[in-house]
Amino acid sequence: MAGDQKIQERKTSIEERKVANEEKRLMWEQKQKIMFCDLNTLDPDVKSYVIAMRSQLLSQRVAIFSTGLDGTSGGSSFARSGGPGGEEDI
Repeated sequence: MAGDQKIQERKTSIEERKVANEEKRLMWEQKQKIMFCDLNTLDPDVKSYVIAMRSQLLSQRVAIFSTGLDGTSGGSSFARSGGPGGEEDI
């Protein structure tokens, strides 16, 4: 019954990918809410938190982008062509 085992492994792998994709989607949605919420409607403590989180998210993006520019990630055509066009969106 090796065929049944392979089918079960494949189903498990697919389910794991679905869960991982759902986690990524939820994280993306949370980041979008932080980046695009209206600061004018927040109380001062929450506003400070959102500003700090925005700064952290932007710092992460800059680090990803900078890594791509130095050519070590292999994902940026900027370093090779002298212009923008890396795979990572900012």
